[in-house]
Amino acid sequence: QDTMTTTLAAPRYRLSPAALTQRIDEETVVLQLASEGYYVLDDVGTHMLTLLLETQDVELAMEQLTNAYDVDPMQVRDDFSRIVDDLVAAEILVAD
Repeated sequence: QDTMTTTLAAPRYRLSPAALTQRIDEETVVLQLASEGYYVLDDVGTHMLTLLLETQDVELAMEQLTNAYDVDPMQVRDDFSRIVDDLVAAEILVAD
């Protein structure tokens, strides 16, 4: 029996039309055109954003990050939630 709890109708995220991204080496620079703010994601933040946008599945993206970095799943969940919340608040990511 699967003891994991799944979230029904978890949001799918996409980049805001007002956000431009440019990858530089392992980092990503994001320009939010409406606020004229810019943000720099380090290599792990870049990996998180890439997986989220590619998989369109928060749980799958977190699972892949956990496997890639061999870290505690709860730490990945906390870090992932924080970065998604920050990018949504900055209007870089929007939920569909």
